[in-house]
Amino acid sequence: MIDRTTLRLMRQEIEEAVQQVAQKFNVNIEAGNASFSPDNATLKLAISTIDASGNVLTKEAQAFETYAPMYGITKKLGETFETHQGIYTLVGFKPKSKKYPILATNAKGKTYKFPTSILANDFQLVR
Repeated sequence: MIDRTTLRLMRQEIEEAVQQVAQKFNVNIEAGNASFSPDNATLKLAISTIDASGNVLTKEAQAFETYAPMYGITKKLGETFETHQGIYTLVGFKPKSKKYPILATNAKGKTYKFPTSILANDFQLVR
């Protein structure tokens, strides 16, 4: 029988197991959404290439490269910026999100959404 707890445990082991494949092919593999019933489960895997500077080229990262110039953003993926809440690294862009399209991670790896104004002169950019 598959329940929520069992699926969480299996997901952790699946993520660990696919890391060997990710290293072999120089890609990033992350487990995505999962659904389950007592008899079966479906787990989505997202596979992304890694560029020469070590950035994972997710859909959001590619969208950043495409849409950031349209919003007047001159910063690049992987650059960091500082707010009163801490230092964040630019990782992507969600063009369908009108209020908070900028995606950035903190030092712990948690992703947060920001408005495009976060990259205005009000905030100090950190190298």
